[in-house]
Amino acid sequence: MKSFTSRVLPQSLTSKVEELIQQDRDNKREWVIGVLLCAFAATIVMIINIILTIIAVAVAYSRTEDQGFVSATLYEGKCSTQKNWARGLHLLINILSTIMLAASNYCMQCLSSPSRQNIDDLHPQQEWLDIGIPSLKNLFFIGWRRRVLWMVLLVSSLPIHLMFVCKTMFSDFDFEHQPNNDTDFANCFEDNIAMSMSDFYSEEFEKLDTQKCKDTYAVDFLAGRGNLIIITNNSTVDNKSLLWAGSQNGPLVFGNNPFGWMCDAWVSNITVQPAGSVCATHPYSSMGKEPYMVGHCRSQKIDEKCQLVFNLPICLAVIFCNAAKVFCMFLTAHDERREILLTVGDAVSSFMDKPDTMTEGNCLLSKFDITKSSQSSTTLQPGKKRWMKSSVCSPHLSDGSPNFYRCFLLLGISGFLLGLTISSLAAAAEKTSISSLWNLGFGTPSANALMKLWEYGGDGSNLSAVLLANCPQIPVSVAYFLYNNILTTMLLAAEYDGYAQQRKSLRVSWPKGHQRSTYYLTLPYQYSFPLMVAHTLLHWLISQSLFYVQVLPFDARGNPVPEKQLVACGYSPIAIIFAMSLGGLMVCAILGMGMKCYKTNIPLAVSCSAAVSAACHPPPGGGDPLKPIKWGEIPEQAARLDPRTSSGKVETGEEEIALRSLSSLCPESSLDIGRYHELCTVDGERSLTPDPSWQGQESHASQVQFLTGENASSDGGEQSEGHCSFSSLGAIAPSLGRPYA
Repeated sequence: MKSFTSRVLPQSLTSKVEELIQQDRDNKREWVIGVLLCAFAATIVMIINIILTIIAVAVAYSRTEDQGFVSATLYEGKCSTQKNWARGLHLLINILSTIMLAASNYCMQCLSSPSRQNIDDLHPQQEWLDIGIPSLKNLFFIGWRRRVLWMVLLVSSLPIHLMFVCKTMFSDFDFEHQPNNDTDFANCFEDNIAMSMSDFYSEEFEKLDTQKCKDTYAVDFLAGRGNLIIITNNSTVDNKSLLWAGSQNGPLVFGNNPFGWMCDAWVSNITVQPAGSVCATHPYSSMGKEPYMVGHCRSQKIDEKCQLVFNLPICLAVIFCNAAKVFCMFLTAHDERREILLTVGDAVSSFMDKPDTMTEGNCLLSKFDITKSSQSSTTLQPGKKRWMKSSVCSPHLSDGSPNFYRCFLLLGISGFLLGLTISSLAAAAEKTSISSLWNLGFGTPSANALMKLWEYGGDGSNLSAVLLANCPQIPVSVAYFLYNNILTTMLLAAEYDGYAQQRKSLRVSWPKGHQRSTYYLTLPYQYSFPLMVAHTLLHWLISQSLFYVQVLPFDARGNPVPEKQLVACGYSPIAIIFAMSLGGLMVCAILGMGMKCYKTNIPLAVSCSAAVSAACHPPPGGGDPLKPIKWGEIPEQAARLDPRTSSGKVETGEEEIALRSLSSLCPESSLDIGRYHELCTVDGERSLTPDPSWQGQESHASQVQFLTGENASSDGGEQSEGHCSFSSLGAIAPSLGRPYA
């Protein structure tokens, strides 16, 4: 069967790549293969980003209108088309970002993961390193070169979601400029609007009844509509039905109500201000107190002007960060370190093959013991450890509680900000019920939910608004990192606990023999997929909670007025509530998982290199990590059965002696030697540990000690020290109350 490289690479490169891979395997640098695959994937993503940027520049700057350097329009037209393009581009960007971030995270973990040589150098100094999890602690003990590469990979991940920005341009009226005034309203209107009265009755203007007129224009931001003509049933002295022409959609003209013109009493109270000298023959004129009955409206239909905009400086920054990532990944692949311990399985395999003498005699050492010892500034010395009661419950959460509290802190800060948002709406006399908040829109601009930080739009304000709108994505990414760390730690400890239940093959980065392949970045698929979906959904909800808004007003002639544009950040309270609900649900989910109890009382090494090495001092012949292994008490007769070999196989005759001795010690157990033979067969080999399916007799047999003159006094005095370890020969459950070293 063809290899993966032969299927995806040209024939001329296949042999060279496979030669390099085999060379890395021979030099115990298998981890470099994963780094190179990540570097190639990141290179492909960078090339795609460059191609997309070139296409965007070609499309944007080929348009007739002037384009700025900071912001350029890719598309202008129907809002539905713009939204479809936006969704497609966002999906593509999320896919590329996920690939880039996954590759970056893998390389960062390789950079911070210790080699066996690093651990052998640090353990004599009473220091330990994390194995199998993303670790900041390890950064203090790695070289400056790897530390710089790690930091560059981290910082270059920040602008990855900022490549394209969608901007909706609403065709609003000019907020401040009012029409000229003249006694001949019809002439004045034509001078101001450059439109004849006959145009009102063309297909360009749609006739609307009064109710539909209100419904159409009673919106915060209007798209697809232009001038509005309100026609009354009254006539003027000169038999004209046009009474007044004006701009009205902003609070700067007539008080703080932008929809006052829809009310019955408005027209009798307005004053027309002179705006120029074309038709102005009076300083002002009043509409008087006479009521005017509105007959109907004529609304000008115009093309929608929704735009898809990209920011060239941000695109260049993204490409630069992509290039920096690729460069750092290839530099990482040139690291000459050997035997990198990416997972706890890698560490167990290494320590079983070559035990660490610095932790010998501390077989019950846990990460908690190491941490407590380092806090009290005491050195680690060989000592006796007693097995605690098996009924003690050790919640999973205790292994990752600091990160859990950090996640909870971020959620609390979000809740505080949401409270400020709702209180500000209440202070503005806005209703704060769920239905009222929903009416403000889900990720859509609302006049009552804008943060106007810039007076008028410009390149600087546009860029600042884009960066501000995307700032919440950074703490969400940090929260994901912490959440992933908690989940990885708990699952790592749960898998470690499983080795004390039954014999299992080690899960390592590059399996050999009976070993199993590790999960990518240590998370099983049933956890990683839901986490990625929840993380993506949370990012999307955050993007709907705070977003970039730009409103460009148009004058009555349909010309844009860019100096009066509004640049702001809009927020959606209902989207914030949904985002917080999802975040709270994720915290509750991991809290519920954390309350589960481990099934055994194995001292949890979690990710601590010293605790893992302390549990890996197998008996002679039991240190083969390529076979299924188990952690527990090493029976002394089992350790002496075949000290001349490392295969871990037990000769039938010696096994019979051991089992008959066990039967003589415990005649009441009615131990079936034939059944024990059957249950001790694992993968065609024999061991002294029964299969866990033998429930009835295993619990009793596990507490039986192979008592000899060396481990028990004849007068029933204190038991001698036992020993616990990972072993390929098998092990039994440690006894309550017996000292182990």
